[in-house]
Amino acid sequence: PEEFKDDKNKVEKSIAYRKKEWLTSLLPSKSEIVADLIKELDKINDADIDHPSFDSWHSSFSGTTSPLTVDDILNQSITNTITYYKEFNKQNHDFMGPSVDGLIDILTLTVRKNPNKYIVDCKPLVDAPSQIMYAWIRGLGESWRDEKEKFECAEVFETILQIVQKKEFWESHNSDDNYSRWFISSLLSFIEDGLRDDNHAFDADQLPIVKDILSQIFENDTHPVFDYSDLSMTVLNNSRGKIYTALFQYSLRLARLEGKDSDRWDNDIKKLISQKIELKDENPLLFYVIGQFLPNIHFLDESWMIENFYKLFPIDTETNWSAAMSGYFFYHRRPNKVNFKLFLEGSHLLKAISNDTFRGESKNSLIQRICTAYLYEFESIDINNEVIQELINSKSEDVLSSLIYFFWSPRFPFEKKVIHKIKPFWIELFNKAIKMEDEKLDSYILSGCCKWL
Repeated sequence: PEEFKDDKNKVEKSIAYRKKEWLTSLLPSKSEIVADLIKELDKINDADIDHPSFDSWHSSFSGTTSPLTVDDILNQSITNTITYYKEFNKQNHDFMGPSVDGLIDILTLTVRKNPNKYIVDCKPLVDAPSQIMYAWIRGLGESWRDEKEKFECAEVFETILQIVQKKEFWESHNSDDNYSRWFISSLLSFIEDGLRDDNHAFDADQLPIVKDILSQIFENDTHPVFDYSDLSMTVLNNSRGKIYTALFQYSLRLARLEGKDSDRWDNDIKKLISQKIELKDENPLLFYVIGQFLPNIHFLDESWMIENFYKLFPIDTETNWSAAMSGYFFYHRRPNKVNFKLFLEGSHLLKAISNDTFRGESKNSLIQRICTAYLYEFESIDINNEVIQELINSKSEDVLSSLIYFFWSPRFPFEKKVIHKIKPFWIELFNKAIKMEDEKLDSYILSGCCKWL
């Protein structure tokens, strides 16, 4: 290079480095001559050749590195692992080297693969750092859900209850401690997974302590909800939404175990939900979950559901109503005559067709439900019914697109007994569109209806 052409020492080192670059291509030959030449050149410039022929480069890596292996952690007691974490956390860590996150990840994996070691002697976890608590409960949850392991949970739940009864824990959770919040989120996922499937569920005698844990979470979790813009994602990724899902799963598990003919709902949880729906506060997470679990509420207490339907879908409270409608129609696409009648009588269907806050897959499901009800004459619904006319006269391209797709798509094969109902619908749409009062929209309708022929 020009800047040191007169510096003999630097010139020699540069030449030696370039020669070593070329010689590295011959290293696979394992030639002794090549090895000897490189040794001689190392005497002049012993720099390692990392990227031959590149004057500059950059590199990156993903993931984390742990200072311990799975076997290392398995050979430790829970207490020793906690002690090691505390000492390691005090140290300065190189960006490319082992990290706290790496240690937490490998601890999670260790618990996941070896749950039986971590369901006993759990008491030290009560006062452990939140990172350790998170790795522990996440590992147990993943073992239960993904590895299909079933293990005794008595001491696990006793430990958890002690944790969630601590004032200090909730002070951290409701402030800026991510790991405390992740602990609760992972815990709720674990509980849901242990209640949902009777073939892979917590033992019946564990339900009372599970209920106590859920009660503690419900009463103490005040951390602001992070809005994902999509309500289904917000419910799934916030503990303030997941707690309602867990409460319903608990009620259903208990009801299946008790086997009652009616009034199957846990009284405390029914009372809690009853109190919540009486409030006028906006609570979209609760109402979304109510919509999602409406058929289950029907199973738990049919008379309560029918009596309180207008409160479960509060048509005068836009946010809660839209959330409940979205939750129901997103998760339930098969028509239900009882629910359809309640939606029809309460004018929910009319409002939902033209409501812009109720959209996406939930609205597609709604339109499919209405069309199915028309085909099978639920509640004697016919072409002149105001709900059907609202669909036909909609000014929304999205609504009309869903309508056209339902009658055209091969995904919806129709029984012969209902095919005769399609033609009157087609005629109504055609007669409206042929007037060309809205050229763009009516052209869209006519081109779409051609697919039905």
